[in-house]
Amino acid sequence: MSKPVVVDSKITLPDESGTVTVALKERGAVHVGFGIDLFLGDNLIRHVVVFPDEDDVERYFSLETVTALRALGIDCFGRAFSAATDDVELRLSFAIAGKEIATSKPAAFSLNPSNPSREFHIRCLFA
Repeated sequence: MSKPVVVDSKITLPDESGTVTVALKERGAVHVGFGIDLFLGDNLIRHVVVFPDEDDVERYFSLETVTALRALGIDCFGRAFSAATDDVELRLSFAIAGKEIATSKPAAFSLNPSNPSREFHIRCLFA
């Protein structure tokens, strides 16, 4: 079993008001099961997407207002699957009123028939 892919990003929020939304974007995986949790330090605030969500890749979910998110963290975690040889890239996209304001660093890895799945964590800290 491969080690999980872990990516940490700092997300600089704009100086504007509005509710921030988040979506998991993917390229290459046939199937992605994931969850998204919002944290303050090590304390869970709430489940944004309950694991194992399998149908909501590319769908935006409401987080909090820009002001409320500052100093909070998010962890998108799950597993990507592909029975074929495939290069996979996963990232989080953040938007306000439908306009993308930031993205996380990508979690990039390869899958193949002898290693068809990979666990991942995309963690972001808001500033």
